[in-house]
Amino acid sequence: MKIKKVEIEAFRAYKYKAEGTFDFTTDGETPCGFVSIYAPNGFGKSSFYDAVEWALTNNVHRYINEAHKRSNEAAAKGTKQDGVP
Repeated sequence: MKIKKVEIEAFRAYKYKAEGTFDFTTDGETPCGFVSIYAPNGFGKSSFYDAVEWALTNNVHRYINEAHKRSNEAAAKGTKQDGVP
């Protein structure tokens, strides 16, 4: 699977879609062969990966333990609607 575009909104570091839009194509259609995400600490790299994992699995694995389970469930109610990806 190659991802062409990711749009993140209202998820951790990405409040607005304009801040969380990532285009991984070379000419608007062809997916890049290699993608690297680099930024200083605090710029949303982990938020990006967590959002993609959330979209694909409906979970964020690193938060699935008893200490974080309630937070994960509360976040799910706040950011996901039934039938809306």
